[in-house]
Amino acid sequence: LTVTKISEAMEYHPDYLSRIIRESYNTNIQQLIIEERLETAKNLLRMTNFSCEKIALHIGLNSGNKFVKFFKYHTHQTPSAYRNKYQVSL
Repeated sequence: LTVTKISEAMEYHPDYLSRIIRESYNTNIQQLIIEERLETAKNLLRMTNFSCEKIALHIGLNSGNKFVKFFKYHTHQTPSAYRNKYQVSL
């Protein structure tokens, strides 16, 4: 997900879309993209046994290492720690 791709899909100028998001949600579009990536990653960690590499690709990152750093930066825990704590019995 990028602002450009979203704005193209919605047929809005990126600046206009960013302004509407900021006014409507009191945050910027980049933060909403991060939140969506994190929520998707958390769901995949809880509900699947997907590797970090596979989850990274699913949420738009190009490596498992980048995913681990991204996840740890935003949640203050590793993906494996999160999975161990919250995974649903499969």
